[in-house]
Amino acid sequence: LLSGRYDMLPEEDLRELRKLLDRVDPLPNEMMLAIVRQELGTSADDLQNVELLASASIAQTYTATFRGRDVVVKVLRPGIRERIELDLSIIHRIARSGELLWPMLRRLTITRAVRDMRDWIREETDFTVELRNMERYRFHLASTFPKGKIREDLGRMVVPVTYPDMSTSRVLVMERLEGVTLAGWMRGE
Repeated sequence: LLSGRYDMLPEEDLRELRKLLDRVDPLPNEMMLAIVRQELGTSADDLQNVELLASASIAQTYTATFRGRDVVVKVLRPGIRERIELDLSIIHRIARSGELLWPMLRRLTITRAVRDMRDWIREETDFTVELRNMERYRFHLASTFPKGKIREDLGRMVVPVTYPDMSTSRVLVMERLEGVTLAGWMRGE
């Protein structure tokens, strides 16, 4: 999660953290697809040809076919929310103790920064928030820039269509698009 926070860490640390975005050993497919079935019930049967696409620190993604359309299924890793909450509660206690021992640290508002990070991470690990943000951004993009064309030098930007009826806080189903991700584009890919 911190790999995208250019304002918080030096570039060298960010490079190492970016490896966690899509270079994490995958959990067994059976375990992850059981989460899909638990979240979607019998609707999970509508996902065909499911294959692992990528594994990251928070989620694994799969390609699949849904009613004849190519989709990506993003599945939250089991227990990741609880692990993050525990880590952040420890960091918060350390920060709070530091502020109590050294009052000058209060001016740095470390505990507030930890609370803000906790709120941000909670949103990152709730795919209903991601779904709403994608839908809002797609609507804004379509209403502001016809056909997604922003500027000649940027080319075309597209936000995948989401499937709210097939998505929950732990599973997100969206249209599969070919191209360069925003992060990849920023790296010059």
